[in-house]
Amino acid sequence: MVKFIKDYVETCDTCRRGKTSHAKPHGPLQPNEVPDGPGQVVTCDFITGLPDVDGYNALQLIADQHGKIIHLIPCTEEIDMEGTADNFIREWFHLHGLPRKIISDRGPQFSSKLFHAVLKGLGIESAMSTAYHPQTDGQSERWNQEIEAYLRMYCSRCHDDWVKWLPIAEFTCNSHVHLSTGYSPFYLMYGFEPQFHIPMLSVAVPSADERREELHQAREDATSALTLVAEQMKEYYDHYVRNALEFKDGQKVWLNTRNFGVPGVSRKLVDRYAGPYLVKRKVGNLAYELKLPKDLALHPVFHVSLLLPHKESQLPGRHPPEPALIEVEGEEEYKVEEVLES
Repeated sequence: MVKFIKDYVETCDTCRRGKTSHAKPHGPLQPNEVPDGPGQVVTCDFITGLPDVDGYNALQLIADQHGKIIHLIPCTEEIDMEGTADNFIREWFHLHGLPRKIISDRGPQFSSKLFHAVLKGLGIESAMSTAYHPQTDGQSERWNQEIEAYLRMYCSRCHDDWVKWLPIAEFTCNSHVHLSTGYSPFYLMYGFEPQFHIPMLSVAVPSADERREELHQAREDATSALTLVAEQMKEYYDHYVRNALEFKDGQKVWLNTRNFGVPGVSRKLVDRYAGPYLVKRKVGNLAYELKLPKDLALHPVFHVSLLLPHKESQLPGRHPPEPALIEVEGEEEYKVEEVLES
């Protein structure tokens, strides 16, 4: 009887859909690689929802993964792939050259086939986050918070001057010492601190050889510091998660719905899990591609923390068998047997 009840509860379709999971999420942190020098790996993101000022209502952020130098470019929320690429060339390329990798979210500017074709032609690797898992680009998320806080403090009460504060915000972020590296982003990129005409203590000017050695040592120190920070971040993050589940191709899983809902249905009452869906393949170490219905307009690759295994009931007659599939003009369809309500 105990086994019967346990199996009945664990395979309850209604319970799995409607109940929130209170367990630790699956999947330890997979830190991004630490580049050994500036300009190699950059992140790109957008801050949206800003007031309309001078024709702009959004902000494009480009940041170096090693030295942490950033560039802030005003834009609009309607910016497309071409506008994003133009900003990158105008504000980054002419100063720092081409990176070997660009990390971004899954925004339409970065996920288009044309964008990937351009990057491939330039020899640049694209690393996009999985659906609803922004930890992939944690650096941009952190910079977004800092820039938003800066603008909140210095903009006028009418919020109609945020564009004019961007150069000062960029200079401030690039000239102060970054906690994770121990150096300012400006120094790690260019080898000297920017001029700022405020009386300071006299500073000795080193020779060219000494300056070159200092810069080399600073970049090595920054790489070591970033590696240590990544290790500490992983240790902290992994304390709150469980080991990643392993799913096989063809296995059924439930998908967490916290990042999407049903139009016209209250978020409070929508099912907490959808599915079950078939696993098509494993992507990387901690993500899986699912076979989703065509009307579910989502990127099909999800982090393992959003998935739970589906357990088939061993009780006869517990779940009615799925209706047989038929094909209509090459598309798989289910045959309608009866209309219950219209």
